[in-house]
Amino acid sequence: MKFMRRWFKTKPTPQNLDQTLVLHLSKSRIPGPRQIKYLGKFLSPLERALLYICLLLGLGALIFIGIVFYKKNVELLPAAGGTYIEGLVGNPQYINPLYSSLNDADADLEKLIFSRLFTRDSEGKMIPDLVDNLTISPDKKNYTIKLKTAVFHDGSALTADDVVFTFNTIVNPEYKSPLKEKFTGISLAKNDEQTITFSLREAYRDFPRLLDFGIMPANDWASVYPGTATLTELNIKPIGSGPYRFKNLVKSKDGTIRSYTLIKNDNYYKQSANLEEIIFKFFPSSEEMISALNNGQLNGLNFITTNKSDLIIAKNSLDYHQIATPELTAVFFNLNSKDIISDKKIRQALSLAIDQTSITKDSVGIFGIASETLLPSFSPGNDNLFRFDQAKATSLLTEAGWQKRTLTEQEVETAKADPKLSELVRVGAGEWWFKADKPLIISLSSPENLKTVAEKVLENWKNINIKTELTVKSNSDFEKDVLTDKKFETALYAMTIKSGDPYSLWQKNSSTNISNWENPKVDKALEEARLGDEQLATTNYHYFLVQATEDMPATPLFWSAYVYPQTKKLKGFTLKSLVDPAERFEQVAAWYINVKRQLKK
Repeated sequence: MKFMRRWFKTKPTPQNLDQTLVLHLSKSRIPGPRQIKYLGKFLSPLERALLYICLLLGLGALIFIGIVFYKKNVELLPAAGGTYIEGLVGNPQYINPLYSSLNDADADLEKLIFSRLFTRDSEGKMIPDLVDNLTISPDKKNYTIKLKTAVFHDGSALTADDVVFTFNTIVNPEYKSPLKEKFTGISLAKNDEQTITFSLREAYRDFPRLLDFGIMPANDWASVYPGTATLTELNIKPIGSGPYRFKNLVKSKDGTIRSYTLIKNDNYYKQSANLEEIIFKFFPSSEEMISALNNGQLNGLNFITTNKSDLIIAKNSLDYHQIATPELTAVFFNLNSKDIISDKKIRQALSLAIDQTSITKDSVGIFGIASETLLPSFSPGNDNLFRFDQAKATSLLTEAGWQKRTLTEQEVETAKADPKLSELVRVGAGEWWFKADKPLIISLSSPENLKTVAEKVLENWKNINIKTELTVKSNSDFEKDVLTDKKFETALYAMTIKSGDPYSLWQKNSSTNISNWENPKVDKALEEARLGDEQLATTNYHYFLVQATEDMPATPLFWSAYVYPQTKKLKGFTLKSLVDPAERFEQVAAWYINVKRQLKK
């Protein structure tokens, strides 16, 4: 009996036999897929909804964590490969450094096929290309250059002989190269196989800007006579040492080149390009070129103009690169004028009243880049000193002795009967500036092509109650009356500063000194800047800008923009400034379409 009682104590009967049986049968306490599918039968609608919400939140959290991890730890890098197809209007004829500047299509291809001593960075500043080392003599008249190790597309070495040959060919009058005039007073000598020295008659700080010409292979061109230079096949199938080399071309039945294919140069002396091929397709008109883009045959256009941009259908598929050109549109004040404009404070007030950003946006849109400086972005010592400030403009007018006065309609009507009050009739009813009984009236002259810009300038001046009158002239009349005879008070004009050197535009008695600005200290500073080193140029150009804001011979509005449409699939374009359209290919090796992913280090 004792044994029986002990047995019953150690082996009690489970209170929930079903649960015990289930636990013994299951190998895991976690439900498996076959069990989970029956879960819905045991959950209420509310419990089921809460479960779905929790699952969605969990899934969203996982996705968010994945995205954050990807962005923080994975980077996209350019990968080799891909083809870029660009449309151009025109046809190539002479793809060589001697004559390529005469034709945009030639210049584009020459820029890709030939390398040069100096090139430009994305900001437009000169940087070495084939130059490995540069030594400048103390008098700034001798430039000794050691070349990098490079080869032409046919495998032959590029040496000092090729540079000397190219230079001598350019300056040889028998070849009739348009580049010849750039090198007046300059000679070149070979020191050894990799070293040359340029000798200048006069020092010139920006001399490296002249060395942006392609280097031709002497062995291939030496046998070509000057009289037949334009007939050789080397013009169409050139041999250079640039990032791309000739692959093939397609001609129409009449012999016109319709497409031209370049393939990347794997033996390039710098980093090899990412894009495998660049194909140019040539069209007789902008309309046909844009039609090909709309039909998906092109990835980009060499440029687009204001009146053609609306023809592009898929505008959102393109990046419209705005590249500043050296053409500056500005308002010029005639400092020889005997009228109100002779007052420096008036000129300063008119300048401060100009909102460059709004004028550019409203008049030329993406085809202009607002400017607060008279110098290109690549100029040393540059600074944005011409800033919009309406309040200060109003204050200057008050300092100059002008006061606001409201002219009523009745006063204007009364003035019509008195010839002595003709100026009151000119200004009309409204609130204007007066000094005694004399109203402030400013006259602006503009060529026909800048009429819209001129109207926006007048709106800015009217915003501070300045009465303005606009005179629009044909281009020929504007050139005679304004640029030659200087018969104007204020004038709108687009001037070009190709080299970035403003000396000839502002020196005393220069025909291009539109404003008749005479400042001996500025003349001296600009002359020293073009002859001295970079540090002196930085100091002197900044001084020029400071004096310009004081004397106010002109107020900048905007730089004309070269608008370059390219497919958004193409990446790596960074150029901000150019002098010639072909320079858009300066950083072509960095362009890419394909990408690769890797974890950040």
